[in-house]
Amino acid sequence: QDHHRDLTFSMMYAFSENYVLPISHDEVVHMKGSVVGKMPGDYENQLRCTRGFYAYLLAHPGKKLLFMGPEIGQWHEWDSNGQLDWYLLEHEENQQLHAFFKAANAFYKAESALWDIDFDWQGFEWLVPDDNHNNVVVFLRRDQVGNELLCAVNFSPNDYENYRVGVPPRKRYVPAFTTDAPEFGGSGFADTKPLTVKDTPSHGKEQSVALRLPAFGAVFLRGEGSFTKRGSATKVKKVKNRKRS
Repeated sequence: QDHHRDLTFSMMYAFSENYVLPISHDEVVHMKGSVVGKMPGDYENQLRCTRGFYAYLLAHPGKKLLFMGPEIGQWHEWDSNGQLDWYLLEHEENQQLHAFFKAANAFYKAESALWDIDFDWQGFEWLVPDDNHNNVVVFLRRDQVGNELLCAVNFSPNDYENYRVGVPPRKRYVPAFTTDAPEFGGSGFADTKPLTVKDTPSHGKEQSVALRLPAFGAVFLRGEGSFTKRGSATKVKKVKNRKRS
């Protein structure tokens, strides 16, 4: 909770220059360990956190660079005199992580809202920038023709059900991608059906939707149509705490 501002501070200057966002080699050499090894908990939880972290990177404005190893769950830090731990791909959990990175990269390329307007506020809108209590950030990415992608990242160990978010007056938000899919090693805790926008004020907007947010994970939903329906508020519920070991 005390470091929430470290997640959001980059948006103070994100459009002052044209940025490349690397998961940098500077942080995985010289006794600093691997990206996965920096994550909390046991190895399963570290892989879950790596998926959520990379999803936040993909959704953040700026071009992306992945360096040496996170895509296979690398245990050791990078060694310029050696090679990556390719033997890890003999294990199911590493195959699942690798599948996630491939799918996430394909999703990024297919969703113009994630890259079409990377250098201007027109391509980005905060929806929930300040929920340090629940450790959640939610924002929109847009392309030049107005397509919207809602991006929600949950940095807490809790699964949230009915996490209400104020949104623009769309008809519905359709799940497009989640880091918590079973094929990626996740639990499948995310919305799978379109969410109807309710006429319930939230976060300074007149309409809202209630999301399912997986622990240490991210969800992406496409905004579709025009607002037509009314509804009532629901209460955020923590349904599970994934303990760190």
